[in-house]
Amino acid sequence: MKTAKPKQRPTGPATSTVKSDARALEKLLTEMDDKEITRRLNQVYAKVDSRLDPGFARLQWETLKRQPW
Repeated sequence: MKTAKPKQRPTGPATSTVKSDARALEKLLTEMDDKEITRRLNQVYAKVDSRLDPGFARLQWETLKRQPW
């Protein structure tokens, strides 16, 4: 009988970059005033369409309909 090896977490440059980005974002958000964060996000979303892709929205809705609330 074979013993399953524990799964290893991915490592390498991409993983390091993701961790580094997450730490930088966390630092930024903890140091920045909530109103300033909201102001900056509002600037972005005034220019960028943030609506969910219609196909994904339909799939999400179908999934939610099956969940007991």
